[in-house]
Amino acid sequence: MAELLKPGGTLVLTVPAYRWLWSPHDDALGHHRRYTARSLWRLAKGAGLQPSRTTYFNTILALPVMGVRLLRRWRGIRSHDLFRPPAPVNALLARIFILEATLLRLVNFPFGVSVLLIAQRPR
Repeated sequence: MAELLKPGGTLVLTVPAYRWLWSPHDDALGHHRRYTARSLWRLAKGAGLQPSRTTYFNTILALPVMGVRLLRRWRGIRSHDLFRPPAPVNALLARIFILEATLLRLVNFPFGVSVLLIAQRPR
């Protein structure tokens, strides 16, 4: 991706966080790996980019997500957990994500189930 950016161009990238959270969810979504904020920062630097921000996100619901993924692994459940919740639950989740997006404009989160990287290609 770094090579595809024009000089001065900006990369905005989101990836799943924490290798230990790998689950059938990742297989279903076609993920190849999970990252930490630090490892993603280092990869961007190694690709010649200038990272300006990394932060975790999907933080407000991270502990329940982590708990469900670990419980499913412990119980030997091999199917993915992708499904559309009922409309009222989905509406609540949307509001939570909007709240989190608003907070992300002000702070970086110390953990979450996803990582955001913003980096620029030098001019």
